[in-house]
Amino acid sequence: MYDLAPAHTGRRGRPAKHGKRLSVETDFTFSGEKIGDYYTGVRRVFTRIFGNQEVLAYVTATEKEHGKKRLFSVRFFQKNCRFSVHGRKKHH
Repeated sequence: MYDLAPAHTGRRGRPAKHGKRLSVETDFTFSGEKIGDYYTGVRRVFTRIFGNQEVLAYVTATEKEHGKKRLFSVRFFQKNCRFSVHGRKKHH
C-alpha cells in the first residue's frame, strides 16, 4: 500500500507511479470519537492488490495509539460506479 503518486515535477524522466510506502500504524489519522467500538481512518492509496490502482483504504482501531488495527479497502470510487435497478415498475 502506497501513497498516491506525487505531482509531476517537470523534470526529465518517467514520473513516479506511486508515493512512499504507507503503514497502518502511523500513516492514518483517526476520527475524534468512536463509532461503535472503533476509531476509523480513511485515505486514498495506491495498491497492487487489485492490479495497480487507486483505492480507498479504511483502518479501524480499538484505541487511537496502541489499539488493535484492521485494514479494509474499497475498490471503486463514485465516479466509476454505475448501477441500475432492474425489474422495478414505475407507479404513477
